[in-house]
Amino acid sequence: MDIHEAAKQNNIDAIKSAISRGSNIHALNEDGSTPLCVAAQHGQTEACKYLIAQGAGSELQRPNILEVAVKGGHTDVVAVLWPNCNAEREYLALETAISLGFHEIADFLLENGGFRYCETDCVEKGGFPERPSSAFQQWERFFFVRQKRKLPMDRVYLDYALLLAAKAERNTGLRLSDFLLQEYLVDANSQIKINAGLETPLTAAAEYGNLDILELLISHPNTNFTICGKFKWPAFLHLLANSHAMSLQRGHDLARRLSFEIPSNEFFTGVVNMSMETAFSNLLRLNNSDLVKRVISLVRGAVGLLILPLLIRAHEVDGVKWMLNSRAMWASQPPPSLWVLLCRYFEDHEDQDALNLFISVASFLVDQNIWNSLILKCLHLRIFSFVQQFFYRDEVLGPPSQVTAATLNELPVALADHSLMEEWTSQNFANRALWNAVHYDLWTNPNFQKLLGCIPNLDRPDPLPIRRRLHFPTYQNISHAFLSDIGSEEALMNDASTGPVDRLRQEPYPSLKDYQGQFMALEQSNKRRLIMARQEQERFQESPVNDAPSLPANPCQEFNDRALQAYQMQLMLLERQNKRRVLMARQEGGFHTPENPLHPRGVIAWAIFKGNYPLLDTLLLSGKINLKTQDSKGRNPLMYAIGARQTSIVKRLLEHGDIDLNLRDNEGNSATFYAVEGELLDIVRLLMETQLVDLSVRNNKGQTVQDFAKKGKKDKEIIAALTG
Repeated sequence: MDIHEAAKQNNIDAIKSAISRGSNIHALNEDGSTPLCVAAQHGQTEACKYLIAQGAGSELQRPNILEVAVKGGHTDVVAVLWPNCNAEREYLALETAISLGFHEIADFLLENGGFRYCETDCVEKGGFPERPSSAFQQWERFFFVRQKRKLPMDRVYLDYALLLAAKAERNTGLRLSDFLLQEYLVDANSQIKINAGLETPLTAAAEYGNLDILELLISHPNTNFTICGKFKWPAFLHLLANSHAMSLQRGHDLARRLSFEIPSNEFFTGVVNMSMETAFSNLLRLNNSDLVKRVISLVRGAVGLLILPLLIRAHEVDGVKWMLNSRAMWASQPPPSLWVLLCRYFEDHEDQDALNLFISVASFLVDQNIWNSLILKCLHLRIFSFVQQFFYRDEVLGPPSQVTAATLNELPVALADHSLMEEWTSQNFANRALWNAVHYDLWTNPNFQKLLGCIPNLDRPDPLPIRRRLHFPTYQNISHAFLSDIGSEEALMNDASTGPVDRLRQEPYPSLKDYQGQFMALEQSNKRRLIMARQEQERFQESPVNDAPSLPANPCQEFNDRALQAYQMQLMLLERQNKRRVLMARQEGGFHTPENPLHPRGVIAWAIFKGNYPLLDTLLLSGKINLKTQDSKGRNPLMYAIGARQTSIVKRLLEHGDIDLNLRDNEGNSATFYAVEGELLDIVRLLMETQLVDLSVRNNKGQTVQDFAKKGKKDKEIIAALTG
């Protein structure tokens, strides 16, 4: 028997036999464990004693043997191992025993007093492990059962217990926290290393939103609000990042109390992550300018452009100027959600100074081609809900549902400005709003019909390729032979990867009027560049820099060259857009005319293939749907509905009235041919009941629908329905 297996089974004779055959008592198995470690893991006391007697005791200098026995709850094994232990991480044995509920082992360790916690070990060796929030319950039980005894326990374990109580869910650690502070005078400012980072009870209570515990710690004498915990953040910032706590007035009040001692003259070295964005979002939701200013004072420029919405909110003009002049502007931007929250603030508050500053920032970003000019126009018009959509232009899945709903809600106000709506439609934002509303089921919004009225062509595909990929299951379920190109794998892949033609359809291109306006604006910008360059040149000649030999002969030349390159690049892009405009107009006979061909990925087809009867009904009621339109293969919406086996949709289309049942596709097949090919008896009967089917219509093979059914050996009931 293998020595490891013998140790696992506590078979002393087998262990002796393995050693006599030359087995090494320090050998590692495939899991990297020695025989002694295996015996300790499985609670085999006698095997542990024998192996230690044979020289395996030196292994107890390793830090994990004792922990293995403690984690298994093997009290007798711990008693055997303990006299020989001198491990570097012995302090973890006591923590593990209490946290896992093996309090008998913890009592043994404390009574023997064979080790003391070494702060250097904790700091250098990784600190305590991360425990679930329920671990405090074991510590609470351990202390309350033994509260009349004087425990020979190092203070770090008391501090650690307070930290666990502060992290417990829904303030359930309040009783233990109060007990430790009152009975053991635990230091509320203690910093405990958890894995690789330092945490404190105060910052933990703030992070987890435990407001009862947080208030207890704040009220405790000598509590230092400025000590940092996880992410190197003070408690004030952690509390701001807890959305639930900040939705409560009590959380708001505690945040104000914590903010009073925030240092304003120290460097912020904390981590900038998604939690920071959440903190800023929660802050913008509050109507408290003082808190905004305190956060700005705390983090300053350490968070980069993420702070820009806060600077606008607090009227920090100098800070905004510094940020906008920073080269970091070209590398990143605050997330759209922060701009949305800033807009919502302006909806609810009359703050003209902050709005003027926001407009100045928007003007700068528009000039730098970072933001769309429609943002600036909306800010001037004070339609703050409508402007939110433009911040999500580069998001792969579009704006969230709340932003789309806000767009629809304020659409009637935006409709009052004709130039705004003309640009909004020509730049494809109207089509984006349509698809966003469809995906979020917002077509029941009363203003959805107004949105349909803004879009000249309702049959353009979803402009977001990633989201179009989500449509695939709908199309893959189509099994009709006449629609095989729509649901085929090749068609789906071609649709997912935007090809040149798709790209032309998706990218917004200016109308002739837009092109001329943008060209004039670009020329004016270039004139300003030339004037500024001339002024800088004159200023340089009047006071040349002679004491800086490392500088170029003309310091402003580099800036002028970059500005010229930017102008040339913008001019080239504008010309390219104009070429696309001309090309699309030629290819489609006017891209925005209602006579455009039906698109199998358009919203009409999507509603049909999805079987979304209410959406289709809404589209039909708009009066902008022509059921006689055909796609590139000559198929109309009725043929789509038949091919997708959507009987209820077919009924609705037939009720609409403005439909031609004898319209033929490129192969000469009418809607009745589609029903026969799919062997859809119910639909064949529906079509025949209209008495509008022309049975003399022949396809390109010279077949009538009756010939087609007989030659295809279709069901007799279908042939009878055609005859009847």
